[in-house]
Amino acid sequence: MLHHSHVITIRGESYRLREKRRSGLLQKAAPAHPTINTSNSEGVSS
Repeated sequence: MLHHSHVITIRGESYRLREKRRSGLLQKAAPAHPTINTSNSEGVSS
């Protein structure tokens, strides 16, 4: 039974993952949030 809790959101790499990347064992991952193209590509003129 849970009476009281705190939720902590942690973003970013863990220290272990950072160490592996620095040593060259892993490649850099893709960004967590993909970029969104907001340009109007449908040819509608303003």
